[in-house]
Amino acid sequence: MQKKGYLGIDVSKGYADFVLFDENCQVLEDFFQLSDTTQDRKELRGLIAGWQKQGLEQLYCGVESTGGYENNWYSFLKGLQATGGIYVSRLNGKAVKSISEASLKRTITDAVSAENIASYLIKFPEKVDYGLNVPQSNEQFKEGRQFVTSLRMWTKQKVQLSNQLEKLLYQNLPE
Repeated sequence: MQKKGYLGIDVSKGYADFVLFDENCQVLEDFFQLSDTTQDRKELRGLIAGWQKQGLEQLYCGVESTGGYENNWYSFLKGLQATGGIYVSRLNGKAVKSISEASLKRTITDAVSAENIASYLIKFPEKVDYGLNVPQSNEQFKEGRQFVTSLRMWTKQKVQLSNQLEKLLYQNLPE
């Protein structure tokens, strides 16, 4: 097996599609799909360990930012990063889409998206941020920040709806 591998991960609601490429965009592990469950994340850990036993020294993983569906996979792989040789990045969807457009692919499936993600990791390494210089404490309170942001948004919407209701009541029942 090659010393470097590039794992493209296309995350959807409840599952993810994977493909493993070498530096020359040759398939090392054909497309496979895992559910977003603890059991399947353990299965991915086993696959990674198997690849490392076969000689894979560095594994570069990329997940496309999909509005939160990728968080479980991203966090799981970030946790494996401490074992060494594994690098994880959350990629901008527009950048990945550009790879597809540049290669003139018209039909986009989950497997093709995983391929595009792996290709992006290989072709644009200078653009990929693996978060090696970002302290983990930034991720520590992420869920709490998301919850507070949601509360603020709901409060703002409540005020807006209350103001709309007041105007409607005044228009229809001025007395």
